[in-house]
Amino acid sequence: MSGSDDEFSAGALDVHLIAPRPERNVWTLFTTGMSDLPMATEPGFEPFRFAELMLVLPAEWRVDLLRATPPPAAELERWYWPIRWLKTMARFPHDHQTWFGSGHTLPNGDPAQPFAGETKLCAWLLLPPVRVPAEAQTISLADGRCVHVYVLHALYEDELRMKLDQGTRALLDAFSRIDLAETLIVDRPSSVRKKRFGIF
Repeated sequence: MSGSDDEFSAGALDVHLIAPRPERNVWTLFTTGMSDLPMATEPGFEPFRFAELMLVLPAEWRVDLLRATPPPAAELERWYWPIRWLKTMARFPHDHQTWFGSGHTLPNGDPAQPFAGETKLCAWLLLPPVRVPAEAQTISLADGRCVHVYVLHALYEDELRMKLDQGTRALLDAFSRIDLAETLIVDRPSSVRKKRFGIF
C-alpha cells in the first residue's frame, strides 16, 4: 500500500489514515471535525473542551478491502467495526452533551458486549498517545483552540471493571506488566486475567 493519507468521510467528521511504513509499521487513523465544536465539560475542565481521536491498527488490517468499490459485503464488518467506533466515539460527546478526556471509558452497551465476533474486547479507554512527540499530544490552532489528542484502547470486561473499581492508574500498571501497546490486537491476553492467575 502507498504511504499516502486516505480518509473515510462522514459528514463534518473525517477519519484519515496513514499507511504502514518502515518507521511505523501500523495503520494510524485520526479524526478531524470532532474539535469543530466544544464538548460540554464539567466546571474546571474547560481547557479540555476540544479533542480529536486516534486509533492504531495492525499493519495486516485489511484496509484495502474497505477502499474497494463496492467493498465486499462478506468481509466488510470484520474489518470496518473499529472505524465505525472511531466515528461513533468522535460524535458521542456532541450527541449526548458530555465530554471525553484522558482515562474516560465507554462500554459497548450495559452490560458491555464484544465489539465483533472475532474478539471479546468490549469497551474503549481514552489515553494520550505515547508514540508521538509530546508537542503533538495537543494542537494549538490559530483561533485559540487547544485540541487534545487521545488514542482509543480496547478493553476486556475485567479490565473495564478494574478501571471503574480501582482507577486508571491500576489499569495502566496492569498494562505495563504485559507491555501492552497502543495497537488494537483483537485476541491479545487480558492484563487483568494474567495477574489473577498469579503470573505476576
